[in-house]
Amino acid sequence: NVVATQGWISLDPSDRLLSFLPLSHVFERVVLFRCLYDGVSIYFAETMTSVARDLRRVKPTVMTGVPRAWEKFYGAIQEGLGKIEGPRRRLADWAIGVGHESARFALTGGTPPLMLTLKRAIADRLVFAKIRERLGGRIRFLVSGSAPLSPKVGEFFFALNLPILEGYGLTASSPGPSGNPTGAP
Repeated sequence: NVVATQGWISLDPSDRLLSFLPLSHVFERVVLFRCLYDGVSIYFAETMTSVARDLRRVKPTVMTGVPRAWEKFYGAIQEGLGKIEGPRRRLADWAIGVGHESARFALTGGTPPLMLTLKRAIADRLVFAKIRERLGGRIRFLVSGSAPLSPKVGEFFFALNLPILEGYGLTASSPGPSGNPTGAP
């Protein structure tokens, strides 16, 4: 299982992983074995309620979770955006719209037009980078396993330049031997 995940997830000793799933969870167990195999630094969240604080302390490059966890992250980001008013809110809405439009090109194998690419760069600098900073600022990708991820949630994170890779396997015997690699979301 550990070797099989190397076919679709690239890790190296410079990576840091923040673990927050229970270690009895078979998906998390394979994740930890893979991190040990590749020399990845593993940090454990103090509690489920301290994950936001631990993200800023650890500054992980990779995180794994189940779809419900990513739905909660999505909800927290949406809640934070809901508190913004006036011009900042219009900027955030514009940026997320640009992110979604750009993501649709990438997710269907297309290339966005130059103007959209420029808008995406502006949106990234003014809005998405601030959201990613709240998640530690260094995440290269997230991994979801154990159940199907909602396309809405997956596309939202992809729009923020936080791609979620989805793993697939048989829970009881081989969690995670296949999934979508970073180059083929």
